[in-house]
Amino acid sequence: MFHIQTYNNDLDLTDYYSLARERGFYNNDSKEKLVDTWLHMDRWQVWILYYNDQVVGSIAAHSLEELGVLGDAYRIAARTCTFDDLTGQRKTLRTANTIIARHQNLTAQLLLPLCVEWAGKDKDLYISSNENDTGTQKYVHRLYCPGLKKAGVLEEPVDLEYRGAIQSFWRMNVDEFYRQMDEHWWPEARTALDDYRSKTSL
Repeated sequence: MFHIQTYNNDLDLTDYYSLARERGFYNNDSKEKLVDTWLHMDRWQVWILYYNDQVVGSIAAHSLEELGVLGDAYRIAARTCTFDDLTGQRKTLRTANTIIARHQNLTAQLLLPLCVEWAGKDKDLYISSNENDTGTQKYVHRLYCPGLKKAGVLEEPVDLEYRGAIQSFWRMNVDEFYRQMDEHWWPEARTALDDYRSKTSL
């Protein structure tokens, strides 16, 4: 079963960091990169996703005061890393339509709602992407975000220099995301999210 934890220093993420490094998710392979990189922000949060007590993903969200041009905005889906193959779930045909348009992935099912609800559904929320080779950034930039834009979940991106690179910032249509998720949410994902909400301020 799925289980969500807000990051805290007592979590043992040694195996997760090692697996992230092994699979090329270099932004997720240490506490310094996954957590400490946000310490200077006004607001930030990191979440860890477990499946049967094994870490299978993480995600972060933070305020965007460094980019004043976007106003009172938040960056969501930062440091996203998921190991869907470790869950044994949803062995459906892996097409772009299935993964993106029908949100059949761990990011949409479990991690994005954490970011949205923590930052606030009424805020301007952005997913950033770039052409970097680290992790799945090229996939996110060329396929995932454009696919979500085609589905009406993201808007046309704005290109800005951020953290030493030109990044595309895609604003989320929160209402449309939740409308679609109501049709595609896995029961086990709903259960895990509801359990997390009941124990936190989300």
